[in-house]
Amino acid sequence: MSNPGSLLVSRVQLLQGGVSECRNKSLQMMFQLMGGGDKAGSGMDKIRAGWRAQHWRSPRLEESLQPDRVKLVLPMVSLIPDEVDQALRVRFGDRFAKLDKTAVQAVVTAQVEGSVTNGRMQEITGEHSKDITCVLQNLVRDGLLTQQNQRRWASCRVAEDSPQSGDDSPHLAADSPQSSPQLAGDSPQLPTDSPQFDRLAGFSSEIQGLLPLSEPARKNKKLPVDQLKGIIQQLCEGRWLSTSELAALVDRDAEKLQSRFLTAMVREGSLELRYPDVRNRPDQAYRTGGSESMGQSNSEPEAKNNEKQTV
Repeated sequence: MSNPGSLLVSRVQLLQGGVSECRNKSLQMMFQLMGGGDKAGSGMDKIRAGWRAQHWRSPRLEESLQPDRVKLVLPMVSLIPDEVDQALRVRFGDRFAKLDKTAVQAVVTAQVEGSVTNGRMQEITGEHSKDITCVLQNLVRDGLLTQQNQRRWASCRVAEDSPQSGDDSPHLAADSPQSSPQLAGDSPQLPTDSPQFDRLAGFSSEIQGLLPLSEPARKNKKLPVDQLKGIIQQLCEGRWLSTSELAALVDRDAEKLQSRFLTAMVREGSLELRYPDVRNRPDQAYRTGGSESMGQSNSEPEAKNNEKQTV
């Protein structure tokens, strides 16, 4: 769910609840008269409680500027998807199996969402920032995560390799020899020390078999827009692919890929939605549209501008 404008309360106040700051008094009054709303500031609490009851991944709050917009992502997926858990156990062995609950959530979140931050872990676990910092630092030290950037911009990704560690950690009880999963199918094998290996390890052999088609995008981070769109169309030819699958294949950030490309390609008609009636479904997928020429007459100026853009 997204809404134009910025938050009227701080993120801390929003997550803690109890603070109500209304943007539209008339709508608030209407829902109060209908018995469907209150002034308690409990909306986020109720949403988070509902997601916990279903054992789904915690809702994620995002803000963007120019234009200002607040987006609440409501993932209807398990806290620890079976395929991700299996891939991480194969990759890190007992070192992953013996992590405590918070540490497991940190590694799984980094795998599922591409990266994990202190703020995101606070949303998921409700634990204090300092405690989460210690968890992430220990995971980085023990070689399960690697840190990107510093301080308020710091985030962590799943480690590119799985080094042995002899140090004791409050989140790691024992070490064991490691093995790495091999990508299935006849596609070219990715190096086990590459980030793409981690992102693709949990996908099916059919998805991994698309590596040759997406290789130009993975090798060139500044691929022209039209070329990247062409690769996406080829990947989606005759099959449904999710945002996460496409992002892993072309090695791009999933949210940026969706907002800058996939949504526009659906609008142009070059891609079609699997669930057009519910566009924001977490399991939404894309397939190449029936007519690749749809939308060209209305998007010539945009196409010319896109020629100057790179991704």
